[in-house]
Amino acid sequence: MLRLRLPFAWLLVAPFVVLVALFFTVDGVLGKVDVSLAAGAAAIALGGVFVGRAVRGWPLDNSTPQRVGESYQSRLWNAYAAIQLPLLLCFMASLLRDELWPYLTVLPIHLVGLASIAPGLADIARRQEELRRAGSTVSLADALQFPPWRSPSP
Repeated sequence: MLRLRLPFAWLLVAPFVVLVALFFTVDGVLGKVDVSLAAGAAAIALGGVFVGRAVRGWPLDNSTPQRVGESYQSRLWNAYAAIQLPLLLCFMASLLRDELWPYLTVLPIHLVGLASIAPGLADIARRQEELRRAGSTVSLADALQFPPWRSPSP
């Protein structure tokens, strides 16, 4: 579980590192906010959050322990990509417009989206219950902690 939480914690910090870099890169720190562009960016960010939540909720492939672990992790990173895309687009918009507000518009939505898909013990328990209801005896915690395609470290 720590293998998923630690990188995810760093992913929560990364947008703020980019924000600091943008602050020193753009000339017009806030500039004149284009309301229609800001509303469009927020709508796209919310769409990314909804897509990310939908991808994260897809059922796991319970054919083998390896596939359970792989499908859990692939759904997590695909959901992250769906949530990250609007932030990257607004990063490019901030650079092109030489203003900070496009990035700042999407950043709070991005952070809420990341928090909504973060791996946690409650998520593991919920997914394990889904596997049990599907008739699988595979332990998701074991599949994530000791994947069969890697040997456990001593």
